[in-house]
Amino acid sequence: MGFFNAMSSISKINELLKEVEYQLKIVGDMKGNSVSSFRVQQEIDGLISLYNQIGSVLENSSGARTAVYTFLGRKCRSWEILSFLNETIRELKQ
Repeated sequence: MGFFNAMSSISKINELLKEVEYQLKIVGDMKGNSVSSFRVQQEIDGLISLYNQIGSVLENSSGARTAVYTFLGRKCRSWEILSFLNETIRELKQ
C-alpha cells in the first residue's frame, strides 16, 4: 500500500508543479505589464495556495519527499522546490 500511496503523491506533486510553472508565467507577465496590483495579488494568492498544497502532500508522503522532480527544466528535490517557491513568493509580495 505504501508504494501506491507514494506513486499517487508523486503524481499529485507533478500536477501541482505544472500549475505552479503556469502560475509563475502568469505573474511574471503581469509584473512586466501594467496590471492592477489587486489582480497581481490574486495570482500570488493562487501561487501560495499551490505552495501549501505541495507542502501538505509532501508532509504526508515520505516517498514524495525523497523523489526527484523536474521543475522549471531542472531536476530538483522537494526541499529545493519549496525553498525556491518560498523565496519567490516573498519577493513577489514586496
